Amino acid sequence: MRSSVLQLWQDAGVDPGEAFGALAKERDKIATSVQRTGGRRGPIRGFVIPTLKALDLMSERAAARYDEMFRANFGATFGSIQEDTHGLPEDLEAWVEEGA
Repeated sequence: MRSSVLQLWQDAGVDPGEAFGALAKERDKIATSVQRTGGRRGPIRGFVIPTLKALDLMSERAAARYDEMFRANFGATFGSIQEDTHGLPEDLEAWVEEGA
């Protein structure tokens, strides 16, 4: 998944090295933003992945790719998605608006 995104960036004229460098400088700001919008784990980790798991659509292969993507972008901050015990938010609107 990551190599496909990097190729898309390159095709669009974005230098992945520069982009990752700029993102690294903003890592704390990004982490704070993720915590404030869509729950503390963000929209992918907090909603999309639990939804895929609930529908039994999360294969071991897909989980490994998500883990790879999260490690590449956030380090070991969140751990493996396979260890997540979070389910779907009970109140999606509150979760999105308030980070519940």
